[in-house]
Amino acid sequence: MKSKALKVLSASAALATVVAPVASTAFAATYSATSVQSISNGVNNANLGKVQINFNASELATSGDFVILTLPSDYNFNLSGTGTPLTNGSALGTAANGNTAPSTIEVAVGDNFLTQSGTVGDALTTAKNAGHPVTADVLSNNQVRINFDSDWLKTNAVAGAKAVASLYVNLTGISVNGASNGPVNLTVEGKAGGAFNSGSLTVANVGSGSVATSIDSVKTITSGLGKLDAIRIKEDRPGVLTNNGTDKIKYKLPDGFVWGAYNPSNGTTSPLTGSGKLSDAGVTVTDLAGNSGATLSYSIDDNGRTLYIKNTGSSNTSVAGYWMLQNLGVVINDETVAKQGDVDVAISGKGSVSTSNSDAVMAKYGDYSVKVYGVGDPKTVGAGMGAVKVGSFAIEEGAPNSLIAGRTVTLTLEGNAKWTRVSTSDALTVKDLTVDNAQSSYPNSAVINTSASTGSSAYAQVVDSDSTRKTIKFVIGPSANRANAIKQVLKNANIDVAPDATGDIKVLVGGTEGATGEFTIAKVVSPVTASLSADPANITIGTQDQAVSDVTIKEAYGGAIDYSSTQTDPNGNNIQLIFPEGVTPTVPTSVSVTDGDLLLDTSSVSRIKRNNDSRWVINIPVRSSSTKASTIKVSGLKITADRSVPVGNIDVQVGGSDLNETASTFGNYEGVTSFTAAKIATPAPADSTAQNIVFKLNSKTFTIDGKETTMDAAPLVAWDRAFLPVRFAANALNVSDDQIIWDDKTSTATIFNGSRVITARVGDKFLTVNGAKVAMDVPVYRSKAATNNRVMIPIRYLANALGATINWNQSTGEITINTNTK
Repeated sequence: MKSKALKVLSASAALATVVAPVASTAFAATYSATSVQSISNGVNNANLGKVQINFNASELATSGDFVILTLPSDYNFNLSGTGTPLTNGSALGTAANGNTAPSTIEVAVGDNFLTQSGTVGDALTTAKNAGHPVTADVLSNNQVRINFDSDWLKTNAVAGAKAVASLYVNLTGISVNGASNGPVNLTVEGKAGGAFNSGSLTVANVGSGSVATSIDSVKTITSGLGKLDAIRIKEDRPGVLTNNGTDKIKYKLPDGFVWGAYNPSNGTTSPLTGSGKLSDAGVTVTDLAGNSGATLSYSIDDNGRTLYIKNTGSSNTSVAGYWMLQNLGVVINDETVAKQGDVDVAISGKGSVSTSNSDAVMAKYGDYSVKVYGVGDPKTVGAGMGAVKVGSFAIEEGAPNSLIAGRTVTLTLEGNAKWTRVSTSDALTVKDLTVDNAQSSYPNSAVINTSASTGSSAYAQVVDSDSTRKTIKFVIGPSANRANAIKQVLKNANIDVAPDATGDIKVLVGGTEGATGEFTIAKVVSPVTASLSADPANITIGTQDQAVSDVTIKEAYGGAIDYSSTQTDPNGNNIQLIFPEGVTPTVPTSVSVTDGDLLLDTSSVSRIKRNNDSRWVINIPVRSSSTKASTIKVSGLKITADRSVPVGNIDVQVGGSDLNETASTFGNYEGVTSFTAAKIATPAPADSTAQNIVFKLNSKTFTIDGKETTMDAAPLVAWDRAFLPVRFAANALNVSDDQIIWDDKTSTATIFNGSRVITARVGDKFLTVNGAKVAMDVPVYRSKAATNNRVMIPIRYLANALGATINWNQSTGEITINTNTK
């Protein structure tokens, strides 16, 4: 028998084995065993316990009803006789084969079903001389039928619930010959249409002759504390441990340990030596089965590592033995070889005894120490995620009371992440950190607490500044002397992950408690990937609106683009394509979700210049997160690169508030991944900007480093300001014509000059330089008659916008532009 606990089949449990009653029965009869006995094969006077039969007299079949009880063919009731009248406690039949204790029937009166007098039970009891309404027939060695006089019972029984009665059949004096090991099932059969439905129930178990050993719980032992919890020894049938000098159980400890007895008066464990009664050695032996006469004794061998237990008293052949040993202990006699961890005891039988288990962990050996380690697999988290749960970790004592009040355990994050606080008003508490009671052993909130409140002696706080948030400090609280070592597993701690984080997020263990080491608490992956549909094209500096292949953005998991992100953005919930400085994109012609259920506002895709660094981004509004990993396709994107862009790859970041949730936490507004949109293979032409450029009012010629050049419009004075033609002034500063764009519909000129983008709209009293307005006291001027339809800007504002300096000689009317760099 493999179970380490005594199995008792209660009435309710036994009913589960009974075949369901017929549907027409209002109160189906039920059958249960009040206890499941352990018995031996080859005995002539076995006790199979007691069977309870509940029935309703009002449902008995007309003209007589019956119930048949059948044991397996290897069993013999040892009864004879037919028509035996039954009253309370009478025998089912005449004892046969010399047995003195035939099976009997008891009529229940005052049963749970019978709370008042006048019941069927009463009627049965008082019916001794009234026709004997209940009789028994022995049908065969293993089969008995109980008969009911339905008409008499219905006439004399009280109607309703009081008509329910219980009979108890004592299965005693049974012969068992050739039976198989295992459960003994009693089959019950009723008359068709009667009160008794058919079914079966287990009434006993035939043991194989083995002994099971178990321990109530595994306690931690140290060099100074070796008491074991209660050990239970259980026979699977009567008489396994006989007093024959050879039948015994062997328990062998690992090397470095010896058996001992614990003395509760002084709290010490001393080695067991020699032999004798366990009770005389200080071990308390409790007989749980009432197996009177048995005496458990011991002997020690193998220098104390091996303990033999045997019965030196009488053997009980009717009741299986079941004993509990308390104050048995283990002593560490050689710390150099005794291994810390589980103390696994080898178990075997000697003589005719076998054991159902070959070993059992009876203790855990640990020294006074504290360790902190990860539990289970590290969680996978996305770069840029905020308030994401990480893997569990444990704080564990090597022995009880290793954790000392007032000492600390610190956990410092290694990697680009921070502990998430509950809120700005509760900056000390780690968000969602709690105890996993299911995985913990002897958790104790008085010693290790996740609360940040210092009102209790034990607490945990984020100890460094909000900008850092790298370390949690656990302050250990006091507790009474503890018999069990704490293993407290903590779960659901939240961290904020930087957008550029990669690889493992580890925890470095420290503190005054002396715990050291590190463990991995999370693994970082990119929440999305981005790629082009073709190899990146080579583009030319200065050429406008050069095509980029279709861009595909794929989520690594559902919800990677997180609409619930708490990262604030003036453009709302979004993902963004972030372009490097000097690269200007167009709004893509199409943005679509080609797979998954991510919801975007594709009609509101826009081009925005960021305030923090003036880089261009394509802003894609998000309306709802996905539940299935989704794919986005961006088509029709074009870019222009100015001369400030170096040779090499043009890498575009993929970010935005719904991907980079921790931008403000880390001050990093970059993306969580990137892709190469294009390549520049040829560097920008060398800067050949002239050093001295001289214009003259009302003259259509000007000089560039002394070389005369002609233009079709002359500088002029208007609104008391000197104006220069924009195109010629820009050309003189080495801005080519293809970098000067005229929009006739809006009357706006745009100049791309290195890293500067300048726009000037006719009539406006301001210029726009890299997105910022520069106010002027006169407007941008254009006139067919006065300027030959050339756009003109006051020379000082134009020079400043182009990054040059000017010198105005009012007496000669000459305007000199000097520049060394742009």
